[in-house]
Amino acid sequence: MFKIKAILIDDEQSARNVLTNLLKRTSTNIEIVATCNNLEEGVLQIKK
Repeated sequence: MFKIKAILIDDEQSARNVLTNLLKRTSTNIEIVATCNNLEEGVLQIKK
């Protein structure tokens, strides 16, 4: 089984926390590789 890699981008820390917790509880095949608070950080993470 493969893992889906995800980068979470949201400007509110609480929203990132909620989404992280929901994903961890509902799916075992999603790996959160980064969380970012704006689009620029997200783009940098994607390029990594």
